[in-house]
Amino acid sequence: MNRTLTAMTFALCTVASAAPSSAPPRWEYGVLLFDARGTYQWALEKRAVDAASPKELLEKLGGKATPGVYLLSGVMNVLGAQGWELVSSTRSDLGQQFFFKRPRK
Repeated sequence: MNRTLTAMTFALCTVASAAPSSAPPRWEYGVLLFDARGTYQWALEKRAVDAASPKELLEKLGGKATPGVYLLSGVMNVLGAQGWELVSSTRSDLGQQFFFKRPRK
């Protein structure tokens, strides 16, 4: 009986999660910029956080530099903890750009 109940619950949860929502998701986007000229920035639609170093940017975003941990990973971990998901990145002579999204609140 418990197996049947568990299987039915799983089936209902699977169907419920697969059901299309009535409205498309609304996303919020952010861009993390590591400029080759020494500019470090986290930019959102209506605000930006500028820093002179990756460590400063990490701290401004609420993180703490840890010895032995690559600073870019630290910045991305802070953003991930805030619900941001990395969706794309580009690299050029001007630096690196990382594009993030999360559901709009």
